[in-house]
Amino acid sequence: MVFLYNGREYFNSSSGLDVFLYILVLPLLTATQLCMRWIAVTEHQYNIENADSRNVTPLIILKWWQKILMPDLNFAMHIYHHEHPGVSFSNLPRVHAIYQREGLVDESAVFDGQGAYLKFLIGKN
Repeated sequence: MVFLYNGREYFNSSSGLDVFLYILVLPLLTATQLCMRWIAVTEHQYNIENADSRNVTPLIILKWWQKILMPDLNFAMHIYHHEHPGVSFSNLPRVHAIYQREGLVDESAVFDGQGAYLKFLIGKN
């Protein structure tokens, strides 16, 4: 209770710059960078020679809690963006459903969540 009171007093007495630094800039320099790096890693594999987009772009089906914790706007379905660049990222789940319905998805190459892909990257699959 004392912490909440002191915190409220701090924000009431501090300048707008302090609030800006603590609420916006600090997360931008820390947690946001971690999230952005992870998203970049999950979009492509960069060390495969003579590969096409199907070989270097994983298909990750996020778990419900991963969609809430770190919404990625369907970037985990990035392969469909390469195959159909005119399709909005918001429509990529529909494209995936069409591919599944037509039998075009290799289910052995689909990762069930970010954790499965991380295990694959570090060789513990």
